[in-house]
Amino acid sequence: MQQDFDRACRFIEALVTAVQRYGVSSSSMESLLARAAQALHVRGQFLATKIQVQSILWEGDEDRQRLHIAASGAGDYDMTKLAQINELVQQVESGDTTPDAGVERLRAIDRAGPEYGPGLDAVAFVLCGVAFGVILGISWLDAVLGGAISLVAFGLVRLSAHWRGLTTALELVVAAVAAALAMLLAVVFPGSNALAVAVCGAIYFVPGFGLTLGASELMTGGTLSGLIGFTRAVVTAVKLVIGALIGSAIVRTWVHVPLPSVESGIAHVWTWLFAPVLVLSLAILFRVRRKDLVWPLLGGMVVWASVEAGANLGVWQGTFIGAFLLMSAAKLFSRASKLPETIILLPAVMLLVPGIAALKAIYVGQTMGLMEGLRSMSEVFELIVAILGGMVLGEAAWSIRKVAISSFASGRSRRESPHR
Repeated sequence: MQQDFDRACRFIEALVTAVQRYGVSSSSMESLLARAAQALHVRGQFLATKIQVQSILWEGDEDRQRLHIAASGAGDYDMTKLAQINELVQQVESGDTTPDAGVERLRAIDRAGPEYGPGLDAVAFVLCGVAFGVILGISWLDAVLGGAISLVAFGLVRLSAHWRGLTTALELVVAAVAAALAMLLAVVFPGSNALAVAVCGAIYFVPGFGLTLGASELMTGGTLSGLIGFTRAVVTAVKLVIGALIGSAIVRTWVHVPLPSVESGIAHVWTWLFAPVLVLSLAILFRVRRKDLVWPLLGGMVVWASVEAGANLGVWQGTFIGAFLLMSAAKLFSRASKLPETIILLPAVMLLVPGIAALKAIYVGQTMGLMEGLRSMSEVFELIVAILGGMVLGEAAWSIRKVAISSFASGRSRRESPHR
């Protein structure tokens, strides 16, 4: 019995180390670990945050507890490995895999190479920049320029893998380079929207998922995890802003950058093609498995259809509906497939980023003064609140539904028990 307990603990401890690397939410991490412990007949309690996971395990006697604390770095989003870890836990639950074999499988998952090669990653970076430019409604030229700068950002990401010092300041450097290149291109192509081009070039690094998930966890009771996640995302956003200011200031010191043209950009109908392109490109960069790509695509289409349908109701209504349906779709997908809801949320949430309103507010501030810019910024705050409200309501609605189903099943079981 003691040997079985030790084997189970070793597997759970290895599982903790593996799962915190690849971008799962804290609540999903705790649920996954609890499932593994229950399958191995081990009692346990888990506290997961973005920086640390605490596991307390025991067998029968609570006076003999085993404490395991695993510190976590920044981690990386890899939905393929996260899905494989979830499938491994399912095999442990069904009894098809022993704890010892599970530990070996976790090591093999960690050693495996990425799902996609650097060539496809480069294409995905370019498509992210172009697609977000189309969604912003800028000109075709600016969208293509944004895609070209995204390719430079991809080169910096590849360089950071071999230059450890660049990793810490990667977002700041990417934003500075993107802003500087966008400013220089605006000189070469008068009328180009340098700010929009720079945003398109660095769109992969915008922490839309971290900001929304962290704030959502704060609002649903995950105070510590939500605060850490939200703070990390805010720091990343600050790095991007500071980098952009540095890059643009350097160029403006030497050359005059003309204001962007206010002429109409890409026809809005093109967004129906490029919204799924953006989701698919992000899904590739976040290492969603080929066979799972259809799910973030469907989630993205649900979001974009909701945003477009609700746009006629007001500034924030479509975004609110999209956020609510996105969270509901992610919960439904996770329940049906037993895979992490992050697979849908991570790529599709970028469609909810209030990019158009933010760029409009900045442009108004540049051309009409600070006060007018602040008034325009109120739309951005409305959209942010709508995103958070929709996601929290989606989480709450799914929790209520789950409790109702469990209560119904429990009541039915009690009614049927006398006849068994």
